[in-house]
Amino acid sequence: MDPDIAAMTRAVGEARTQIRENALPRARTRRADVPRPDEAALLGALADLLDTARELAETIGPRMTTPDARASYGWAGRRLREQAENLRADERRLAADAADTQAPTAAG
Repeated sequence: MDPDIAAMTRAVGEARTQIRENALPRARTRRADVPRPDEAALLGALADLLDTARELAETIGPRMTTPDARASYGWAGRRLREQAENLRADERRLAADAADTQAPTAAG
């Protein structure tokens, strides 16, 4: 395998391993509800992850040698972008909702 491609593949694998070994076990064993302000933070982290994957797909996609591979990377980049944008919209909504519930009221 080309050394650059091997390094990219290895880096993606390491990121997957980090999530599987560190984040997923905590998510699976957590019994407490997620604090409201943290809901938005986790969505933001997921959006960042998708943005990074999108950036890789969009950067390397044009260098694919076959039209089918270029098209696949192009579609992957667009889908990842859409999903990251959806997560960011939800992140903003949840953050605003959390801020509204923490804001002092006129009666308070």
